[in-house]
Amino acid sequence: MAKRNDMSKLSGAEQFEKYYLELYSSRWEELKKSALKADRKIYRYVKDLPSSVDFDLPKFLPEILAKKFFADCTEIRPQEGNDLDFYYLDFASVLAARFLEARTEHLVLDMCAAPGGKSLVLASDMNFKGEIICNELSRGRRDRLKRVLREGLGDLLNEQRLDLKVKGLDGVKFGIKYPKTFDRILIDAPCSGERHLLKRPSELENWSKKRSQKLSQRQYGLLCSGLLALRPGGRILYSTCSLSEIENDGVVRKFLAKKGEFARIFDYEKHQMMELIHSVDFIERTEFGFQILPDKAHGMGPIYFCLIESVV
Repeated sequence: MAKRNDMSKLSGAEQFEKYYLELYSSRWEELKKSALKADRKIYRYVKDLPSSVDFDLPKFLPEILAKKFFADCTEIRPQEGNDLDFYYLDFASVLAARFLEARTEHLVLDMCAAPGGKSLVLASDMNFKGEIICNELSRGRRDRLKRVLREGLGDLLNEQRLDLKVKGLDGVKFGIKYPKTFDRILIDAPCSGERHLLKRPSELENWSKKRSQKLSQRQYGLLCSGLLALRPGGRILYSTCSLSEIENDGVVRKFLAKKGEFARIFDYEKHQMMELIHSVDFIERTEFGFQILPDKAHGMGPIYFCLIESVV
């Protein structure tokens, strides 16, 4: 009881500091400092790069792997070309979405799709063919999602090579409405977004651990819905931009404890992108997945991602 009273006397910012200092220990100060800086490695995700535009592959990757997995990412602002051919996206987000391995033959769901950057990655991985459902509950965010998809995909939608639908459902309803339907599901779940909180002191004052715990309940519900909506042998990429273990491995741990009869962590060593992960030092393994944090990842992230497959 005394401990609870002590916490109640702290401001939101003080509670935040206490929680993450305990979680990250001596690493926290450098992590916080990196998160407070301007995002250093924001990449342009390229739909159809004009041949006249020169660009650099990500320099912090081995060149052969940059060409193999991220030839559509550029490190510098092109001097020519229509700005609508490009989309600003943290490289860590590209990597996470690409880890799902969406392909032309898959029926794909992006359950929490706004603002749309990861949807563009999925569309590219599908060679701009096939079928994607991009879902967003919030009307305002859904309007932005539609604009990003329209500007980012343009004529590809008019040519009907890519069947892309935008829906506004609550993600937890997909499992009931579309049981055993999708081959690939991306759940980029609503989360604490600590990097943004750190830059907004007024919002930070409202922080409490209960907020993270409440979000984790929502995240767990989305993950359970995704499992119900997944075809046998299908895959879910669960991701957040949170630093909180409660919202990352904690959600997956609870999910596996309750749904482990029907789902399991993908055997990562069978994944083609492990060639990349083994070649760099800024992609960190966690209990169930991977984390990219700005203090070790050239200012990128934070992002957590975990690949789950249904048990056939």
